[in-house]
Amino acid sequence: MWIFTNKGFISAVEHHHDNKVMYVRARSAEHLQAIFPGEDIIRIETADYRFRVFVPREVFVETMTEQLASID
Repeated sequence: MWIFTNKGFISAVEHHHDNKVMYVRARSAEHLQAIFPGEDIIRIETADYRFRVFVPREVFVETMTEQLASID
């Protein structure tokens, strides 16, 4: 799923081995840092979405709910 927020643009999918984990990707590390502060960012030089984080589904849902609630 592609998600545009005031803090950045991300792409999120369910982890292919664990449905309790979300695989969140971005073209900018700053977008991931802004949306998921404190998470370890993985960098893959050859990928189209170079920056990635793995977050528990619950954290992802909570974070996206906060993003929705902050719309002004």
